[in-house]
Amino acid sequence: MPLTLVEDVLPPETKTETVPVPVQVEVRWVHDETPDLSFLGRFSDRWEEGAVEHSTDPREYRWFIPAVTAQEHFRELRKLGRYSERSARRMATRCVRQDHDRLKTYGGEGWFMMGCIVTVTSRHPFGLEATDSLWGIESDSGPAYLRDVEKDCTAQALASLREKLAKLGALVRELA
Repeated sequence: MPLTLVEDVLPPETKTETVPVPVQVEVRWVHDETPDLSFLGRFSDRWEEGAVEHSTDPREYRWFIPAVTAQEHFRELRKLGRYSERSARRMATRCVRQDHDRLKTYGGEGWFMMGCIVTVTSRHPFGLEATDSLWGIESDSGPAYLRDVEKDCTAQALASLREKLAKLGALVRELA
């Protein structure tokens, strides 16, 4: 990203003593090498309560063990009071199937997990740096969501930089 002037890098109480601080903002999106996909479920060769058949191919796992079983989905849907028993069962089964299909397409030509890393570096006066990141973001998330993540991480990194600059300013005032 281009060099940006950030006029509010220091807290308001020190504004009278400060000038705009130029900062460099770098946003990087990286592949998450060790994602936690347990929110979907897992594949296994051993059947467990709530398991759904995944494959009969002996080279693949036989079962998909959902993180939330069809029975658990069903109970929650019925609690809402908006669905008939038949509708709730169909929807619960569909939820498990969607989780299965999502996990099955992970990696390769499908989707993957990634992280957003934002580094903010002050260019003046002392070259301080602050970083924020968010991980576990699905690669096929919409562009608006990805922009929101970038904005949130940038805001957090800038807040950290403000704190560092404020501490530095206090130190400089003490030494003066």
